Amino acid sequence: MKNVLFIYPPLTSHLVKSLLLAKYFRRNGYDVHYCINPKGIQSHLIAEFNILPLNTFSLSTILSKKRKGSEIEVDEIKAQFKQRGRELRQLLEKYKPEYVFIDEFCSTDILHLKKHFNTLNIIVLSTFIPSFPNQTIPPHNQFEFPGEHVAELWKKRSFPDGIKEENLSQSRKKAVIELLFSMQKLPDKYAIWNYNAIHPSFSNISKWYLIPEEFDFKKQELKPWERYVGPMLNLNTQVNLEPLHELFLKLAKRTESSVCIYVSMGTVIEQMLSQEVLLNFYNNLITIGAGHPDWFFFISIPSRLINIVKPLSLNVFIFPFCPQLAFMKKAHLFITHGGSSVYEAMFLKIPMLVFPPASNYDYNGHAARIVFHGLGEKASFEDSSDIIATRIQSILNTKQYSRNLDKFQKILRRKYQKNYPANLFTQLPPEI
Repeated sequence: MKNVLFIYPPLTSHLVKSLLLAKYFRRNGYDVHYCINPKGIQSHLIAEFNILPLNTFSLSTILSKKRKGSEIEVDEIKAQFKQRGRELRQLLEKYKPEYVFIDEFCSTDILHLKKHFNTLNIIVLSTFIPSFPNQTIPPHNQFEFPGEHVAELWKKRSFPDGIKEENLSQSRKKAVIELLFSMQKLPDKYAIWNYNAIHPSFSNISKWYLIPEEFDFKKQELKPWERYVGPMLNLNTQVNLEPLHELFLKLAKRTESSVCIYVSMGTVIEQMLSQEVLLNFYNNLITIGAGHPDWFFFISIPSRLINIVKPLSLNVFIFPFCPQLAFMKKAHLFITHGGSSVYEAMFLKIPMLVFPPASNYDYNGHAARIVFHGLGEKASFEDSSDIIATRIQSILNTKQYSRNLDKFQKILRRKYQKNYPANLFTQLPPEI
């Protein structure tokens, strides 16, 4: 039996973007295995595949747990790194896979695969917008647009010159990665050439960006071993709604003037914003709902806040978990933090109001592209309820958003549904 391995972090938002690929391989006669530390994951997502539980985490994950100001014990990290390598090499020897897909958050695991570079199809899967120093496209973690100022933006981000205080910890973590890279004695051909936060990109290792190239400002000049492959969405998934969900959806459709607004800030929002900021945000939405009885808010909030946030009106529904696809298919507006769910909104032709929660990764980059393409607007967690309500009204009243989304939907459906993802394998990247 042919095998394929997926090496993934325990992050639901990343796992769901791999399922279309996993199902494709299974349909084509492969045994599909997920190598993952099962702590904290929603295991039902990959229950149909073989789960190979790991006792270790990737180097980048280990380092990301080190908070600013905390000591980085290099010897301790080396020990964990070696243990990780032993686990992965044992699995490679046992299953002898044809393909190994590695989530970008586990890209440091490539350091353990050097003996297999010439015999394996190793592909890094990134859920993020391509971002590397250039003269025209701004960094993906900033709300900026293409222009002559871009070169200066990249210059300010340079390492090690001009390191800002908030980047000091990140710089040290990168230094640890570079140290271990040098210890592994990888050929220069596979040198680290770029970073997404502390997740390295390796030269001559295939990397697929799980975004539609049409969404970027323009098609960036990627490295020869990189490519845009689209968002890997399965919009045909059958969702069984709970009776309470069905009841609220029926209430929201009781009049022709009713507007459904779906709100989701992702699965890790509590790691980026304080409880005070989150409560203020959710209470602002509740206040808006009370003043707009025809706006029906379906709000997915962290379970720890479910007993704290209290609606003031019957048109605001709060859930610790929402079957996102079912609610998005009914929505007239998607209020989001700017994660990869923006691609679902594009496919479903839903305008967006984006609240980027942090300046790491591509939340701001998504927001900038949404505004640039006329697919929605950007807001801030610091905005008052009046400002947020005005932005919601603006989006609902602006027909151009729907026209722009209609064009995007047609492009995306034509390119990323029929024969997808099978068409990705009709022309694999050439041998490096």
